[in-house]
Amino acid sequence: MPTCSPFSFLKRRFRRFEASQKENAEGLGPPGKEKEGLGTAQIGNSPRLLSPSSESAQPPFYHTTAQLPLELWAEVFGYVDQHALQVLMLVSQTLGSEAERLLYRNVFLRSSFSLGIFLRSLITSPHRAAFITRIHVPPVEDNDPHISLADIPSLLRVLEKLQHLTLNLFETRLPRDYLFVLQMILSIRFPSLRSLSLRMPLFLDGSFLGFLQSHPRLKHLDLGEIPPSVQTDYSSFRFPAISSLACTFRLLASLRPVLPSLTHLHVLSCSSAHLLRVAELFGAQLASLRLGSIYVPVQHIHHERAAMSLHDVAAHFPRLRFLQIDMGQQDNRYSRVQAVDHRLKHPSLSPSPESGRPCMTLLLAFSRPKQEGGDVWAVTGYRRFVNKAALEVLREWGRDVIVRVVCVYGAGVYESSTLEVNGDGSRVVRVEDGTMWEGSWRCA
Repeated sequence: MPTCSPFSFLKRRFRRFEASQKENAEGLGPPGKEKEGLGTAQIGNSPRLLSPSSESAQPPFYHTTAQLPLELWAEVFGYVDQHALQVLMLVSQTLGSEAERLLYRNVFLRSSFSLGIFLRSLITSPHRAAFITRIHVPPVEDNDPHISLADIPSLLRVLEKLQHLTLNLFETRLPRDYLFVLQMILSIRFPSLRSLSLRMPLFLDGSFLGFLQSHPRLKHLDLGEIPPSVQTDYSSFRFPAISSLACTFRLLASLRPVLPSLTHLHVLSCSSAHLLRVAELFGAQLASLRLGSIYVPVQHIHHERAAMSLHDVAAHFPRLRFLQIDMGQQDNRYSRVQAVDHRLKHPSLSPSPESGRPCMTLLLAFSRPKQEGGDVWAVTGYRRFVNKAALEVLREWGRDVIVRVVCVYGAGVYESSTLEVNGDGSRVVRVEDGTMWEGSWRCA
C-alpha cells in the first residue's frame, strides 16, 4: 500500500473542500435539507457557520493534532527550546504528553533553587521520572534553603531509566553529612547507566569500585580530580568496558592493567613527561586524546621536559584521529606548559608517520577573551591570532599529519580550517563547524 506524508493528505482534504464549496456556490452540490438553528446550518452533508449578517460559508476547522501522527510532532518538538515545550504542555492532552516527555528527557539543573522546583514537580507527577535519561545535579550547600542534601539519593533512586548522570554536589565547602550522602548514592543501581561524571571529593576506593562494577553498561567515565586510593589494588579489579575516560595522570597511571578497552582519553593536566608515559601505557589503542595544560612555578620551568611536536604525537599514537589541546589561562606567578607544542616545525630527517596521509583532527582550545564594555578589539585580535595559528599548523603539517584544524571562536561556535590543494597551489578553507561541541573528544 503506498504511503503518503501527512502534508499531502491535508492538501487533498483542502482541495476537496474547495471543490465542494465551489459546487455549492454554483448550485451543483447534492440536494439536502436545510436546518436553521442558532448560528449554524446544515447543507447536504457539509456543516458551515453562519455569521450574524451573512450566510456565506466558512471553511470547517480541522483539528491538526488528529491528522498529523505523533511521531511527526515529536520530530518538530525536537527543534524547540524548553520554554516552548512548557507552553506546548498546556495546548492539549496529546501534544502536552509528548512535550512533557521531551522536556523531562534531558534535565540540566543550574542551581539548588531549580533542583528544589524539579524535585517538587516529580512529587506531584511521579510518572515524569520514567522520562528522564540524562540529569545534571548542581552543587548543594549545607543548610540550603531550597533543598536538603539528603533528598539527592531519594531523587536519584526513582530514575530507573537514567543513562547519563553528572554529579557536582559540593562546590565550596563540604557539608557535615557528605560522607553519608555519598554512601547512599553509591548504593543506588542504575540498570541503563552509560555515562557518569563526578565533581566531588571522593577516593577511588572499594565502595566506588563496587559501584562501577555493578554497572556493566558504563562506557564513559569522567572522574575529574578524584585521586587514587593508596590502599586499593586496582590490578585485581574488573572494570566495565570503559571506552572514554577523563581523569588526572596520577589516577590514570594506576589503572593501566584494567582498561584494555580505553580508546578516548582526557588527561586534565598533562606535561610532556606525562604524555610519554601515556604513550607507553595506551599509545597503541587510543583514537582520541584531549590534553589539559599544567602550571609550573616560574622558578621551576627549566626542569620541565621539552614539549612534543605534532609529528611526535603521530609517531607515538599510531591510531590517533583526534587531538585536542586546552591552552588554559595565563598567570603571572606560574608558567603554562603544554605537553604538545603546535608551533614546532616539521623535523627534516624524520620519516612521516604511516603513509604520509593526513588523518588527524586538531582542536586548539585557546582561552577566549571576555568581551566587556563593548570592547571588540580584543575579540578581533583573538580571531586573527587563532586564524594565524590554524594557518601555520596546516602549512607545516597539513600534508602528512593534520587533516583539519578546529578552533573555538565563541560560546559553542567552532570553525574548521582545511588545506585545499589544487593545480595553482594550496589555500586554507574555513567553515563554521556545527558538528563540534565541548565533548567532541568522546565521540571522535
